[in-house]
Amino acid sequence: MILGYAWSNFTVLNLVNVKLTYFPNEPFDLLIRSNKTLSNSLLEEVEKQKIFSNIYYIPMPQIDKCLGIIGKIPKLRFWSYKRNYKNSMERSLDNTIKHQIYDLFIVPGFWSDTLYVIDYIFKQNRHLKIQLVEEGERSYEDFSNLTVSDVNHSVKEKIISYYMHGKYRKKYLHYLSNELYLYNPSIYEEEKITTKMLPALIEANTCCLNLLQHSAHLEDSHILQYVKKDYIYLAGGIVKGYEDNYNQTYKIINTLIETVGKSNVIIKTHSNSTDHRLHFAEQWNSRVFIDREVYIFEALCSTIALENKVIISRGSSVAMNVKALFNMEPYVILTYRLYPYYHQYGEETLDGYVERLRKLYTNKEKIFVPNSELEMIKILKALNEKFTSYPYKSTNSR
Repeated sequence: MILGYAWSNFTVLNLVNVKLTYFPNEPFDLLIRSNKTLSNSLLEEVEKQKIFSNIYYIPMPQIDKCLGIIGKIPKLRFWSYKRNYKNSMERSLDNTIKHQIYDLFIVPGFWSDTLYVIDYIFKQNRHLKIQLVEEGERSYEDFSNLTVSDVNHSVKEKIISYYMHGKYRKKYLHYLSNELYLYNPSIYEEEKITTKMLPALIEANTCCLNLLQHSAHLEDSHILQYVKKDYIYLAGGIVKGYEDNYNQTYKIINTLIETVGKSNVIIKTHSNSTDHRLHFAEQWNSRVFIDREVYIFEALCSTIALENKVIISRGSSVAMNVKALFNMEPYVILTYRLYPYYHQYGEETLDGYVERLRKLYTNKEKIFVPNSELEMIKILKALNEKFTSYPYKSTNSR
């Protein structure tokens, strides 16, 4: 029997794709770690289609680091956190999959609470096999990066992660196969890994496409905003040490609005943080359409044509997802080189992302990475001139 583990809308969708493509007739359970960013409508559609044998939900552990004797000692609190986090996971798993025996575990990453799930199901079957499935752009980096909690964490966080998960990572790495399910195996460069292609969400992949199209539940007037406007700014959250406030991001958005016009811009907030979703870019509330709805952005992409839209972000993987899932190539402007962090430390991860995206795109000239604000203005003006010179402006849905 097979178990898939997901914690985001995209990973749920990818495991649906794995199930339908590679294991259509085999018993396959889905375990989901609940959080506020998951789309209830997507999960309802997955359940309605009866794709999986069983779907189990476990909560994100909510741990008070200060509880217990050890928790009252500041320098030892993370030990208390480690123990209580694992205990919380085990209680949730006892309540869901206690008596299940799995031969294969498919998961987007080999880190954090995933290792606790592996430890739990391994006790039932010591011949467990583990495979990885695409989580997003990170899945195209070195395979070793998929076995660490986060390559961008601070030294302190890495040390804590090692003590929390290190022994499990070392123990179960032996059971991790070299197979990786990807939408774009042609751009994956590690030769020792066997890639398995996931089909795009075009008409041939009817079930996955229908899941997306039925999960957004957006009003027609909301979708029309995306049809009418050319520039979509995808906001990201604050990354400590990279951007401790939104000053530079707001400066970039202001440049965008002043260059192409407020009526031609959409700001899409990030749904991972409630505070960000509700309050980001409030100063433009009355001037610009700000999309604060919670849904899978890829679901919107399944209903509108994006070929002549411009996606602007610091480094969002949405552009790669849109190409992978729908074979559409929107214009992309990645702004990460406009942040002071880049000029001080560089950004190999995002430079690598750009390189992979250009390999994937047929029209590589649609990908822009400005090195300065002036260059960004020049790019925006050129695109604006291109759009206004069209004999007609396409407003079709897909």
